[in-house]
Parts: sequence; C-alpha cells; structure tokens
Amino acid sequence: MVNEFAELYVKRGKPDTTLEIMKDLQNNMVGIGVARWLDNNSAETRVTLFLVLAQQDILALSQNTLGFDSTESAADYPGAKNWFMARRGQIDRDVQSALDIVARRNGNLIGTSMGER
Repeated sequence: MVNEFAELYVKRGKPDTTLEIMKDLQNNMVGIGVARWLDNNSAETRVTLFLVLAQQDILALSQNTLGFDSTESAADYPGAKNWFMARRGQIDRDVQSALDIVARRNGNLIGTSMGER
C-alpha cells in the first residue's frame, strides 16, 4: 500500500486511477498468497500458478477484470485502500483454494494451504 500512496505524488502528471490502484493492490496480495502457498507446496512453477490465477480472474490482468466501471479517472487512494482491506482475506482464500485444486489435480500437494488450516 505504501508504493501506491507514493505513486500519488511521484506520478504528478498522470497518477493511477482508483481502479488501477485497486488492481495493483489485489495483484500484490495474489503474489503474497502464491509465495505463501509455495512455502507449503511444491512442483508447480510460478508461471503455471499465475496463469491459473489469471484464467480464474483472481490475478487481475487489467483494471477491467475487477468488475467496476472503468470511466473513473481520479485517484481515490482512501477508497481503493478501503476496498482492498475489505477484500484481502477473500483474495488470499481464493488464491489458496485455486492453487490447491491445481496441485491436487496434478498430484503435487504436499501440505495444507493457509486456507485449510
């Protein structure tokens, strides 16, 4: 969240939109979830994992995949932060669940994910 807040001041000419900030925050949480999952499991490559998450719209490839109107242009950092804080647990559960399904299908599940503990 710190880098998104800093971008409000660094990108003076063209700051990120609220939807772009939301996308970045979601994808940061997805990356954390993948790293956490890899600590407890093996065999899948990061590329494979991120492809699965993108196919399931857990990894947001664009701000349009968040399901909001993309006409918004102002950068509302507090609004994006509130959105993220309300969703971060669900994002992490979605990541863990999707990756566990892939691992079970491929027979590569070693432990249990954070979502199953």
